[in-house]
Amino acid sequence: MTGEPALFVEAPARLHFGVLDLRGDLGRRFGGIGAAVPAPSLLLEARPATRLAAEGPDAPRVLEFARTVPRLPEFEAKAAPAPAPPKPGKKRR
Repeated sequence: MTGEPALFVEAPARLHFGVLDLRGDLGRRFGGIGAAVPAPSLLLEARPATRLAAEGPDAPRVLEFARTVPRLPEFEAKAAPAPAPPKPGKKRR
């Protein structure tokens, strides 16, 4: 749908490092730390459309994932439709 407003999300890459506490003095044996790096990054653009489309080197993978999202239980519609506005001259109970 051309001309529809778009949502843009940019996420930087992250490096993750595992940290071992071999003596266990901290109450756990393994921990981790991560750091964001400026490049590469992921830029996502989403807008209303009649069909799914993706561009870029991972486009087939993105489309495969996007097709599964509506079937995930946490994405089920939970909101009830909004009530219709009252007709002019009539009071709502």
